[in-house]
Amino acid sequence: MSLEQEKKDLLVMRAMLKKQIEKLTFIQEQTGIKAEKQIDKLLDILTTIDKILEELNKK
Repeated sequence: MSLEQEKKDLLVMRAMLKKQIEKLTFIQEQTGIKAEKQIDKLLDILTTIDKILEELNKK
């Protein structure tokens, strides 16, 4: 897999994670169902993807 394809795949994953975080936040606000642990996990993954993208951009 090429470097550019890896970047594209990570950006797609990043966008999907952001959308999932938005959905969970909305559900939490509307229903009061606690989703903080799930949101925190997704934010950790998002941070990891950002770090990987940063490293790939250095290459």
